[in-house]
Amino acid sequence: MIRKLILGFCIPLAIAGCGGGDGVPGTETQASAASMMPGTSVAPPSLPEPGLPTPERPGLPAERAAPEARFTSPYALTLDRGGNLYVGGNGTVRRIAPDGSVTTLAGVNGVFGDAFGPPADGTGAAARFNRLTALDTDAAGHLYATDTFLNEGRIRKITRQGNVTTVFEGIYGLGIETDEHHGLYIADNFRSAIARLAPDGSLTRLLEGQLEPRGVVRDAGGNLYVLNTGQDFPPLGKTTYSCTLDRISPTGVRSTLAGARAAQEFDNTCGHIDGPGAGARIGAGAQGLASDQAGNLYFADTDNHTIRRYGTDGVLTTVAGSAGVAGSADGAGGEARFNRPTSVAVDAAGNLYVADSGNHAIRKITPAGVVSTYAGQPGEPGSVDAGPV
Repeated sequence: MIRKLILGFCIPLAIAGCGGGDGVPGTETQASAASMMPGTSVAPPSLPEPGLPTPERPGLPAERAAPEARFTSPYALTLDRGGNLYVGGNGTVRRIAPDGSVTTLAGVNGVFGDAFGPPADGTGAAARFNRLTALDTDAAGHLYATDTFLNEGRIRKITRQGNVTTVFEGIYGLGIETDEHHGLYIADNFRSAIARLAPDGSLTRLLEGQLEPRGVVRDAGGNLYVLNTGQDFPPLGKTTYSCTLDRISPTGVRSTLAGARAAQEFDNTCGHIDGPGAGARIGAGAQGLASDQAGNLYFADTDNHTIRRYGTDGVLTTVAGSAGVAGSADGAGGEARFNRPTSVAVDAAGNLYVADSGNHAIRKITPAGVVSTYAGQPGEPGSVDAGPV
């Protein structure tokens, strides 16, 4: 394998997936996959750990997390069934509880693992991470994380008590999604594929020939949604760029929902245009796909400093922010400003939470499109935990 040294952020290679319904218009092609679900034995169902809220007793998120809490470059977000919001970034995994309290679950702010040595597993502050790019939770409330470095990486598991273990080594993942069979779907960015890690630890690369997948989500029907945003590599000097949101059926049929693949050398289909189908444009650094209960898809259009939604009506729209304008401002829709947002999560009420990485804050967007600062203080990096509001 040719190895490219990537410092800080990787060359764009993205995938994103989210829940959505059938019948959304798209251009269908056959993906290079023998099967979306390789045969694996199904593990017994996990039971929620004591004290984990369930859909019958959900958590009630506070309007704002503790104002004194601070974050440094938050990158990855996910919510569990109890309304706990998890934040990965700068060497730590933090938890914002429904009462607004903020705690560090694992890792140490600004202290990173050894990319060339064995993984530093352990509990709480004993664990070390490198670059946490995506998070997801399973039915029992355990976290799974893509932890990347250079062009490699690991899949880490973090229990609700903060115990960190490494479940797979050797994959540069920029998105992760758990399934009901206790498997993991991973946006295998460096190898331009979607991979599935089975419960027995075996890895199958299902969908090769992607571009630069930066996120993946799966719906109840087994469809995968992938955000492919980045560089294609034809002959040297003839680079093209393609940015699409794709759906891949359980049989491996790919439909392009928004955006278009480059048709020839030097083409660039990336950008920032709202609208349906192939006329829409998505930024080359877009990442962090998530879905709501209705099947709408959301992602952070990082380089454009906006939050986008692909609706069940087949139209791509801008939820908040102004294309190409970085800043930090609360407000409604286009009045709000973000600075390189990298991930989104959606709660049961339809509120969006955004890792506003460049502003060192977590932002909240209501279903009406009103943006507020949920946790942290824009422009004030740090690592401060805090009690309930």
